[in-house]
Amino acid sequence: MSKLYLQHLEETSLNAWPALNTLVYDGWILRMSNGYTKRANSVTPLYRGHNSLTEKINHCIRLYHRCHLPPIFRVPSFVSDAALLDKQLADKGYTRFDETIVMTMPLEPRQYQYTPRMFELHWPDLWVPLYHEMDPSRKDAATHEEILNRIMGDTSYMTIRLGDPIACGLGVCEAGYLGLFDIVVQSDYRGKGFGRELVQNLLAWGEDEGAKHAYLQVTAKNSPAIALYTKLGFQESYRYWYWIHPSDQE
Repeated sequence: MSKLYLQHLEETSLNAWPALNTLVYDGWILRMSNGYTKRANSVTPLYRGHNSLTEKINHCIRLYHRCHLPPIFRVPSFVSDAALLDKQLADKGYTRFDETIVMTMPLEPRQYQYTPRMFELHWPDLWVPLYHEMDPSRKDAATHEEILNRIMGDTSYMTIRLGDPIACGLGVCEAGYLGLFDIVVQSDYRGKGFGRELVQNLLAWGEDEGAKHAYLQVTAKNSPAIALYTKLGFQESYRYWYWIHPSDQE
């Protein structure tokens, strides 16, 4: 895949998961959202700029500290100077963590069908509490909902129900691309095919919205999820990883 295609895919994913505050600094995207998720609270060096890496790194560190947030750098594998940026962050004592795989697949019309257990919500106010109940590790539901309300693309807040909701996920469509986010299954129902059913329903919704491609992000250590997505037809397109200084970790 060309760098321009991967760059476009990265732009689309950043749009699909907006930050509460975004700055563009010499080709780098700085995002801040009260600390809710690393994706919405990190620096992505998406474009090559004019200033030196050292100057840019130091500027970002100062800005995030001034905003009382840990400076987190998110490095996509395809960006220019990724290896050099990694080295400079490592030399500053930063630690690399949470390598993530971006997976994509083509979509064809009517390739997927809705299942009877699917139930779609059109607004996040009822969906967010369900998500946080199924994933208690997530905190700050208010910021989560605020992020979702800022999404400019078409959205589907989907659930799978067995009486009560047992799985939920978010689909975001923009310019022919369907992004899958916040896929979670209630703990008692994991490993029973409900995650696959949820994803297939989201893919069916994306087809109805005219999406030609689907993408998602999954941590490289999540082998069960990667196996599921691979069986559905997703393939790796690129990776990204984060850097944080130990002194900024909680």
